[in-house]
Amino acid sequence: MLIGLVLMVFLWVNAEILGIEVIRSVTPFGHLFAVYFIAYFSLKQEEIFAFDNKSVIEIKEIIREEEIRTTSKPSRIPDSEFGLQKQKLEKLMSIEKPFLNPTLGLPDLAARLKVTSHELSYLINEGFGENFYQFVNRYRVEKAKCLLHSKEHQHLNMLGIAYESGFNSKTTFNTTFKKLTGVSPSEYQQLTPSLSVI
Repeated sequence: MLIGLVLMVFLWVNAEILGIEVIRSVTPFGHLFAVYFIAYFSLKQEEIFAFDNKSVIEIKEIIREEEIRTTSKPSRIPDSEFGLQKQKLEKLMSIEKPFLNPTLGLPDLAARLKVTSHELSYLINEGFGENFYQFVNRYRVEKAKCLLHSKEHQHLNMLGIAYESGFNSKTTFNTTFKKLTGVSPSEYQQLTPSLSVI
């Protein structure tokens, strides 16, 4: 790709400096070829996961299960342990706050809870009626609501609040916040009084 771009720049420079009409007429086709070339290899690029192969396989199986959407889901956690595991997850989220890590993934949280990715996915789906990202983002929004009211964090702009809450982009922060609260972060800040502590 880099060689192709260098050749295109070379063609363009020669066309402009030397004024050769043949080169000038060929250059647009070179640009068009480069666009298709980049688009093709962008689509062919495989997804890059920051997880080991075992975790990637588990994630793919979970996605496949979600797509199938069978009427009778297999119980991955015994009923006798389900309530306890749910309490452990809630305690982990409120005390250790893993949601503040913007790169938190399903395998990471499962490892901290000492369950498999399948079990955690089942626990979140059945226990909270949410998928993994909805579950994590709900905690992030609650953290953001506290930060928006905190006098100690008034120096932060909205991007700073987003990062401090565990979001990795302002767009995701705004979209998720509005979806869960019905208002934008700035509107929420104006509508409700400030707090001295979080």
